[in-house]
Amino acid sequence: MRSTVGRFAVVLLTLLVAVCGIVATAPPAESAQIAHCSRADYGCVEGSGYGAYTSTWADTYYFGGEHNCTRYVAYRLARNGMPDPGTSWGNAGDWWTRAPGEKNLTPAIGAIAYWAPGKKPAGSYGHVAWVEAYQPDGSVTVTEDNAGWNSRHVTYSGVDGPSGYIHIRGSSQYFGDSPSALDPVGSLDEVSSPSPGKVKVRGWAFDRDALARSIDVHVYVGGGVGTAGVEGHALTANVSRPDVDSAHGVGALHGFDSMLATNKRGRQDVCVYAINIGGGDSVELGCRAVTIDSPPVGSNPVGSIDEVSSPAGAKVKVRGWAFDRDTVTQSIAVHVYIGGGLGTPGVESHALTANVARNDVDKAHNVGAFHGYEAVLSTKKTGQQRVCVYALNTGPGATVELGCRTVTISEKPSSILDTIGSGSS
Repeated sequence: MRSTVGRFAVVLLTLLVAVCGIVATAPPAESAQIAHCSRADYGCVEGSGYGAYTSTWADTYYFGGEHNCTRYVAYRLARNGMPDPGTSWGNAGDWWTRAPGEKNLTPAIGAIAYWAPGKKPAGSYGHVAWVEAYQPDGSVTVTEDNAGWNSRHVTYSGVDGPSGYIHIRGSSQYFGDSPSALDPVGSLDEVSSPSPGKVKVRGWAFDRDALARSIDVHVYVGGGVGTAGVEGHALTANVSRPDVDSAHGVGALHGFDSMLATNKRGRQDVCVYAINIGGGDSVELGCRAVTIDSPPVGSNPVGSIDEVSSPAGAKVKVRGWAFDRDTVTQSIAVHVYIGGGLGTPGVESHALTANVARNDVDKAHNVGAFHGYEAVLSTKKTGQQRVCVYALNTGPGATVELGCRTVTISEKPSSILDTIGSGSS
């Protein structure tokens, strides 16, 4: 039979585990030797199961003056090169649904042991710990931390064992170096140079950790990431691709299709990467070699898209600026295409003139103020639509695509004026 002291210790342990809470912010620079059990990154000292923590750096980081199980595991993730969860995963009991990674009943060194709220030895907030070892009999050895004690190295078995395990790529032998199911997936469908000084990239990408989001895609002209002198461009995979949804059941807004202006010339490698969200790593979708010609002698137009929106049903608003240094005293033409870029079947076109006063453009480029465009256009297009804007060249040079944006257009018409600044067709 347990002694009264023993029963009191169990009750106290349960109460202490119950206050396992939210993790701290990112760690400062390390300034002291990490104390250890049998490995340098345990964060505790071997003894009777309890340790005396000695690292000023880690104490500031994951303790913050208060011991906490989630802070300790966040510290171990950071020590293994994983992202710091901050407060986004909530209390320990929330980690099973909020933390990225695969969740199952399979232990692994470097996995996160998870106890659901209310399960012994966890309290009402749940509990998490770092797996150091596991045995064939089902017992698991962890390093854990909590209110009321320093980090300790302890073995759990039987009914006291974890509810499950969270495997985050890079922190666990469960995944090792093999490709992870948590990585983004995608395809590079096209890399071309349809006009001088331009590179077109087209494809799709998504991350199952965040299917409701359109993930970032990075394009490097001149080689892969890290290549000396490489030119980088950031895109968002938010173009409608019903074929991707049909094949993967992830929603349609995971495509990318962009024309990029580049200073690179001649034969160049163009490499495209899908940027990871949550667990996993960013993925190279591929590299293609393309030949980029120089524009004709003279100046191409320059400009910007400052806004593309749908302020009312059956309306699209565009705003920005454009000029051509060959004719800076003139306001050049700007063409707007709703439903895709120039040449897209069924695209709807509108012609504007960049003659709205933009003193900020004059101040920045010393070209005069009347080079802005701003219009609300009537359209028959509805739903998710790409809106592409082109600055038309005058004199030597070539017409320039200023960019494309995706906007949602409802069917309800409005009495709002079709034109704010200049005409449309």
